[in-house]
Amino acid sequence: MASIVFQTISLVYLLVIPICTSSLLSHDEECLALFQFKQTVLHQKYNGAGGFQKFASWSNTSDSDCCLFDGVVCSNTGHVIGLDWSGSSLSGIINSNSTLFKLVHLQGPMMNICTYGSLLKTIDLSENHLSGQVSKSLGNCTNLEFLSLADNSFEDVFPLWLGTLPKLQVLLLRSNKFYGSIQGLSTISPRFQKLRIIDISNNYFSGQLPDKSFQTWNAMKSVFSGSFSVLGSQVNDLDRFGSIEFPYSMKLTNKGVKQEYLKILNIFTAMDFSCNNFEGQIPQSLQDLHGLESLNLSNNGFTSHILPYLGNLKNLESLDLSQNELSGQIPQQLLQLGFLAFLNVSYNHLDGRIPQGKQFNTFENNSYLGNPELCGKPLSKECENSRVPTVLPPTSRNEYESLLPGDIIDWMVILLGVGSGLIIGIVIGNLLYARYGDWFLARLGMRKNRWVRPLRNTRRN
Repeated sequence: MASIVFQTISLVYLLVIPICTSSLLSHDEECLALFQFKQTVLHQKYNGAGGFQKFASWSNTSDSDCCLFDGVVCSNTGHVIGLDWSGSSLSGIINSNSTLFKLVHLQGPMMNICTYGSLLKTIDLSENHLSGQVSKSLGNCTNLEFLSLADNSFEDVFPLWLGTLPKLQVLLLRSNKFYGSIQGLSTISPRFQKLRIIDISNNYFSGQLPDKSFQTWNAMKSVFSGSFSVLGSQVNDLDRFGSIEFPYSMKLTNKGVKQEYLKILNIFTAMDFSCNNFEGQIPQSLQDLHGLESLNLSNNGFTSHILPYLGNLKNLESLDLSQNELSGQIPQQLLQLGFLAFLNVSYNHLDGRIPQGKQFNTFENNSYLGNPELCGKPLSKECENSRVPTVLPPTSRNEYESLLPGDIIDWMVILLGVGSGLIIGIVIGNLLYARYGDWFLARLGMRKNRWVRPLRNTRRN
């Protein structure tokens, strides 16, 4: 969806192109769409020459040709391909249902949008046919919070200078022809300090990401603890003496599925660098982005190991490292990611035992495909020396004790001791009786007589 929110700005050679619809308009229908846009757009009342003059020639008569309208550029076939509203002092919202977005033939390079002091907060030029380089006039948009150039044909290096925009929270450059390395992210000067969502997937970026790439991305470093709200802008409606809420919206691949976010919560943070040609080790500075919820580095050429520091991203819900050149084991530290709901490490060169327990018990085979040296659940391949002998549970405590080898040995020792002692005692007793039997009987008899006599005397008395 292409949309722009603006407040009292001067638009210079602005090409706003909507999502292409299935039905193409005729020349007359395009002229009608422009006239309807003139009637519905919110504008400042302008007194004096200049300001609103460009729209004065826009009339809806049977013989009017919109290709002759001031600020309208047409092709040789009579279709509207460009608009020039410079100096028009427009104010308000171009809504997504505006008739302007029926002009599906708009094309060409992105020209200057922002002048110095611009109050633009959001620019969405996604899903169009814009080409060439990104206009550096965007550097004047110091109030810009949301920028989407996704799904176009921009051919440029990474616009590092956008990192100086102090309020930029969402940057979407997905599916263009951006190329080259982005080494400048490691420079000392602070960049992208407020950025919460970045999507540069499906481009031609290459090279290594320096270790210090994300040191100044402060908005992603802390877990959000404030009150929830929706990212968006308030635009003054001059005709109604009030304001209009304009929530930001976007499309983003999260948890393996391309999703449309009609509203974006201020707690959401995401990074999608997938489908490029990045290589080398995953930068260590990622470990500082504790607020990150979605990380997608799939379809690149990252090498080395899955480093344990990813276990520090305790807020992470989605991790996609698939289709890289990663090797080694899956670190046990990833078990610390208590919110992890989606994991994909397929088609790498990983080996060893898959971590067991916690959220890892919820992941299926397709999370690990293409790693023949991995073993353990949920894969059917068992790890070596992983079989544990099965012992049936005892039915009683005595039975349990009888199964213990140590106790069996103790009872055997006791029985042997008692048995041998008894035999020795019998032998010694027989020997003593044979030698001292008469004496023993005599002494026993005397004692017996002594016991019996007092009893007899007592009876007599």
